[in-house]
Amino acid sequence: MAKILLLLLLALHGLIHLLGAARCWGWARIPQLTGRSLWPMGWLPDWVQGMAWGLAASLLLLGAALLLADTRTWPWLAAVGIVLSQLLVLAYWPEAKWGTLANVLLLLPVAAGLGEARMERETEQYAYHLLHKHQEQALATVSAAELATLPPCVQHWLNAAGVTGHPRVRSAYLVQRGRMRLKPDASWMPYEARQLTTTSVPSFLWNARVQMLPGVQLLGRDYYTQAKGHMYIRLLGLLPVADARGPYIDQGSQLRYLAEMAFYPTEALQPYLRWEQLNDSTARVYMTQGAEECHADFIFNAQNELCRITGPRYYEEQGKWTKRLWQIDLEGVQQADGLRVPARATLSWQLPEGLFTWAEMTITQLQYNVDQKPLFVRSLPSLLGLYE
Repeated sequence: MAKILLLLLLALHGLIHLLGAARCWGWARIPQLTGRSLWPMGWLPDWVQGMAWGLAASLLLLGAALLLADTRTWPWLAAVGIVLSQLLVLAYWPEAKWGTLANVLLLLPVAAGLGEARMERETEQYAYHLLHKHQEQALATVSAAELATLPPCVQHWLNAAGVTGHPRVRSAYLVQRGRMRLKPDASWMPYEARQLTTTSVPSFLWNARVQMLPGVQLLGRDYYTQAKGHMYIRLLGLLPVADARGPYIDQGSQLRYLAEMAFYPTEALQPYLRWEQLNDSTARVYMTQGAEECHADFIFNAQNELCRITGPRYYEEQGKWTKRLWQIDLEGVQQADGLRVPARATLSWQLPEGLFTWAEMTITQLQYNVDQKPLFVRSLPSLLGLYE
């Protein structure tokens, strides 16, 4: 609804500016518009004044059209149109003063659009870095002999997932849709996220939009590479809400990277991982990056499917960081380029007061070994669905 209102306001504001152009060019007689303008507009020929009104109308209408098409350029055109509109309002103040109200109403959403476009550009730069700096040149195929060194329950899982004969996943691109909340008693917030992961050097880039309230979004980016994590969140793409980094974030990012192996299982064969069987249905995987070793327990069901992942992760409570058990429950099965992987995930913390489920997500798109392209540009179906 917020997007529809913004679209209508932009379009209506642009059409009103066309009235000013029509009067200056003599195309229409509009009694409410006398054409009296302040200096310097009053010194200019009518056709020049009409050009100014027409240019403002064109910028606003084109901004509305690009907003409908969901391109990142719409706020730039709308912003220039608003500036030009306000200059015209000041020049024709007695008759056009109410145009200021429309410009003020447009100011915040257009500024938020500019902030979002900036974050998207930054995210694509990170994606370019991951794809072009941390990729293997050749795609090796997984052989049955490579699985023989792993614990039996891990072998059964990988065979059931179909990794034998499948090219190793060196990069993965996935789209998530779901809901999350920040505290056990907080309201659920819908979100959509896009993520790029590389495996030759453990890295991921997660870019999300979370709907706090109608028309109010949090834009987040979670970046992990070279054993360092960085979480960055802005309100409406403008106001920084979180800028977290350091050893606690590094450890949490590393555990997250291990857990997301569920969606690209050939990573289980990477040499930087060490596996240990705990029982017939559980194996522990270790990865050391940076100063601290991280581990996660992979739990499998009777069908040799991965159903749960747990591991100690730092949790912040009242400004203090404490290790709590972090848990991902996996459900459903989907085919992704010949591999059988989970379709849904529920993320929880095991706190002293009980289980706190903070996120539920569905994987709506999953691609392996992606090439460089605009992976993080939003799509029209996304906005017309979740974020209207």
